[in-house]
Amino acid sequence: MNLFLNPSVDELHSLIQNAPEAKNIHDVVLDYDGEVLIDPQLELPDIDLSKFKFRVQLTEFSKRALAMGSAPLRFLFNNLLMAWNSENEMQQAFFA
Repeated sequence: MNLFLNPSVDELHSLIQNAPEAKNIHDVVLDYDGEVLIDPQLELPDIDLSKFKFRVQLTEFSKRALAMGSAPLRFLFNNLLMAWNSENEMQQAFFA
C-alpha cells in the first residue's frame, strides 16, 4: 500500500489481513516513499526498523481488533497519513 497513490482504509485492512501468520508481533512501517509495509524484516533480515519514518507494532490482539472494528483501523490509517504528511514539519523540528 502506498500513501502517495490515494490509499484507502480497505487497502490497509487487506494489508493487515495478509500479514504473515508465523509472527506474534507485527511491525507496520512507513518508508520515506509513502510505502506501508508489514514485517519488512522477514524479506530483509538486516533492515533497521528505526530508520523508517513511522513504525508501530501490532500484537495478535490488536491485529484482530483492527480486523473487526472500523474505528481502530481508521485510527491507524489516520496516523499513517499524518506521519506521511508531516515530513517537512518533522525535518524542521529535528534540525531546528
